[in-house]
Amino acid sequence: MRLLKIWTLLLSSCDRAGQRSISRRRQARFLGIGLAPFLLISFQPFVVLGDAVAPMDVRLKEPQRFRALLVDADQERHRFLRSLLEDRGFLVVASFANVEAMRASPPGIADLLILYAATLDHDTCEQIRAARQAGSLPILLVSEGDAPGDVAVAIEAGADSILPIGITADRFRCAAHSAMATFARMQGADEQIEALQRELEHRKLVERAKGILMTQRRISEQDAFREIQQRSMERNIPMPDVARSIIAAKELLG
Repeated sequence: MRLLKIWTLLLSSCDRAGQRSISRRRQARFLGIGLAPFLLISFQPFVVLGDAVAPMDVRLKEPQRFRALLVDADQERHRFLRSLLEDRGFLVVASFANVEAMRASPPGIADLLILYAATLDHDTCEQIRAARQAGSLPILLVSEGDAPGDVAVAIEAGADSILPIGITADRFRCAAHSAMATFARMQGADEQIEALQRELEHRKLVERAKGILMTQRRISEQDAFREIQQRSMERNIPMPDVARSIIAAKELLG
């Protein structure tokens, strides 16, 4: 308050000295600039809007806390990793020596699974596959290795992301190889889904064609299937194509 009074007296003396050009708006701005350091020290930031000085609403964003399951066979390193993760804002809800012990954990208690492996070897891939089969959590693999071939194998085994922590680890290169391996895995999964959809469509066609033959010729389901199969071998065309021709003939003739 004492500083505020001194500043106001200085402004008044300027007015009495004949400097009438200083307007009330400029006085308000000068007053805000002069008090800004003190207001910041008191954690009350403000902004000057025209003739008014309005306080700013500053809210710190609360960091997101991930609930994690931690799997690591080394107990000494296990405690270190747990402490490190908690310092980074992770909430380790449970920790296990191996994936088999993790199977007994109730579902829905974590957001992801963090699996530590010193090297990306065959045993690590088996642990990843077991973790993938055990639940539906995303898998973050923490490892000291970052060889491109090993990264691709680990991603193919089921890891969703790899964090290399070795002294000579190249995180950017590892992230690039992880992204490419993940893309290849997802592309392979898409191709498998498309193949399954085609197979389902083919079965539907054959079933419909069998139904037509069973109705028209009054034969059994097995006999109808054998006739479609026989036509396929005689004409050297796939069974779905034979089924399509039977269906098309039925629709044409009614």
